[in-house]
Amino acid sequence: MQGTRRIKWLPLLVLAAKICPPGIEGTFFAFLMSVDNMGLLSSAWAGGVLLKVLGVTRSNFRYLWLAFVIRNLMRLLPLLFLHFIPNTNSDVPILPPELLETSDTSDEDASNNEGSDTKVHRDGEGEDIHFIAMQSPKTSNQVE
Repeated sequence: MQGTRRIKWLPLLVLAAKICPPGIEGTFFAFLMSVDNMGLLSSAWAGGVLLKVLGVTRSNFRYLWLAFVIRNLMRLLPLLFLHFIPNTNSDVPILPPELLETSDTSDEDASNNEGSDTKVHRDGEGEDIHFIAMQSPKTSNQVE
């Protein structure tokens, strides 16, 4: 049963990977899993409430058929939300290009910060680490 449920989640996970902004993939996946767990808990609670309202007990099955009908109708409810899924090619990114850019902005930041000193330090692996020492802005009380 768990394997079938996980396979049913695959299309949603693929869609989530396409709409997730870079850098928060783990948080987004954790959010999806918490929504899944909350759905499982609430469905169990709602099923218990439905059986209680219909008066279905261990010895009274009179309205059990109605519980089955309501359950199956509720399973069709997500079909109403299919129009929210974007109708695009699976190879085309859904997010705008400016959200998908993950370029290193340290060089741009260094050139855009006038009045700052950029110091470069090499770590043990030969990578450049940029440190930007910002000067505090002059206030109206300071004399030039």
